Amino acid sequence: MRQYTFKTRLVAALLSGVVLCGTPAYIMAEDEDLTNQLDSIQQQVNQQNAAKADAETVIGSVSEQLRQIEEQLRQATAELGTIKEQRVAVENDITLNERQLAEAQKRLEGRESVFYKRVRDIYINGRLSYLDVVIGSKDFSDFANRLEVLKRIIDSDITLINEIKKERADIEAHKQKLEADRAKLVELEKAALAKQAEIEQKKAERNVVLQKAQNDRATAMQAIEELNASSAQVSAMLKERQAARAAAAAAAAAAAAQSSGGQGASDNWVQGTGQLGWPVSGEITSPYGYRVHPIWGTT
Repeated sequence: MRQYTFKTRLVAALLSGVVLCGTPAYIMAEDEDLTNQLDSIQQQVNQQNAAKADAETVIGSVSEQLRQIEEQLRQATAELGTIKEQRVAVENDITLNERQLAEAQKRLEGRESVFYKRVRDIYINGRLSYLDVVIGSKDFSDFANRLEVLKRIIDSDITLINEIKKERADIEAHKQKLEADRAKLVELEKAALAKQAEIEQKKAERNVVLQKAQNDRATAMQAIEELNASSAQVSAMLKERQAARAAAAAAAAAAAAQSSGGQGASDNWVQGTGQLGWPVSGEITSPYGYRVHPIWGTT
């Protein structure tokens, strides 16, 4: 029985070797081609992962830059708004100042007209005005009173005219200051607008870079997904081919084992005791020697 077991194992091993060594070369070449495809796909996946990582780095950096730019833009916009408010306030002050200046000029012209008329009358009439005051007076006391009143009127006119002139000069000086402030604010507003435009330009440029990086990342992710799908497909093909060959090998081994088992059943033998056995066993019907032919009767 041990000899039969050894023969069975030997036959199975030989059949397995025949199956394994008998794989056609073109099949092995196809498997190698699929394996090379897997290696190439993996290299492309690695490249796309690197591209994705680079894009994400750019996205992070540009996003931080945009955050800072947004803060700068907010400050610039607030500064521009403040300058505009100041400019509007100065323009309102200028409008009010011009109205005050016009009113002061009108008052000055009115007082100057009265004063100059009185001075002209005095110049034309000379001392007659004082004589009229004397003649028209009832007594010396009335004369003194009239003269004092006349003097006070003239002094009042002169004082009022001087005050109006000073007021007009102050208003004019204030107007010049307001005009200078307005000119300065206009320049500041221009500078603020230029700064705001510059920041907006930076923001637009960074947004272009961000959009490109986001597109690159999306492209890399799509490529990785497609490559992984291709890799899975090729791997499935390899597994199917290996499974098919394994099934074929198992079927061949089973067929070989069945054939080997049938041959072994026909070669059954019984182990003897070492003594030469008789060719046959049973009752002896005739001894060894010549025989009589049953038909011819000859020996």
